[in-house]
Amino acid sequence: MELELRLLRSFVTVATEGHFGRAAKRLNITQPALTRQIQDLEARVGAAVLIRRPRDLELTEAGRVLLGEAERLLAHSRRALERTRRTAHGDSGHLCLGFVASASDVLAQLVRLTRERYPGITFTFNERAWLEQTAGLESGEDDVAFLRDIPPSAPWRRLELVREPLCIVVPHHHRLASKERVEVGDLRTLAATPFVASRRWMQRREDEWGFTPQIADEVVSLTATYALVRAGFGVSLLPLAYAPDARGITFVPIADTSTRLELCWGVDHDRPVRENLLRVVREWLANLAARITG
Repeated sequence: MELELRLLRSFVTVATEGHFGRAAKRLNITQPALTRQIQDLEARVGAAVLIRRPRDLELTEAGRVLLGEAERLLAHSRRALERTRRTAHGDSGHLCLGFVASASDVLAQLVRLTRERYPGITFTFNERAWLEQTAGLESGEDDVAFLRDIPPSAPWRRLELVREPLCIVVPHHHRLASKERVEVGDLRTLAATPFVASRRWMQRREDEWGFTPQIADEVVSLTATYALVRAGFGVSLLPLAYAPDARGITFVPIADTSTRLELCWGVDHDRPVRENLLRVVREWLANLAARITG
């Protein structure tokens, strides 16, 4: 047996008002139409739900049971409709965010702003190693990803979030540690110095620096990179964003050399929940630009 929500809503209104005339007025229908709806409801239930008196109404035992169930069903239908509406407008939903470790601070700011605006949005956070930072976008696991120095030819939509100095990372006792910044020309003095870094990350610098860096230990782990540089096994190359977490080593910015942190996403159909995240990101970028120019 199926009961239409329209009939349940009419019954609850009649039971609440205790009067057909007032209930009909509240429902904006005629009293005869409301009477027919209650009769249709009773026919489907197979029992009377109201006892009609000249001045008022009384619920039968079956009517009292139906009233409780009807109120729960109507409340559930309202919640379902509201959740559907919020999802359709992107006010609620779920996003998987991929990110490299150096994006953590920016990611935290943007997630906080998004949750303040859209508290119904939830997130899964997938930290990616630099060499595998696009893996989540390629597999479809990540809805958006905070990526660093992605080639312009990569097939992602993108927003540049931060452009920051790239640093040579040295032990505190290294001869470059006392400098506020180094020139690219200064780096040629490191031609014989071993680098502790990803080979692919370093290969991008060969043309820019004019020499081929020696990769003594190919390391992807940030913790291992810090430990090896601190112990004097070599130097490394990292974004300035990593500096606050480092102990026993020094980050020296390289003049006129930068690294980009970008928010990237696929070219599939737009999703309302993702569009709301992007709206927050664009507003954050606009405010950031206004503070810089102001």
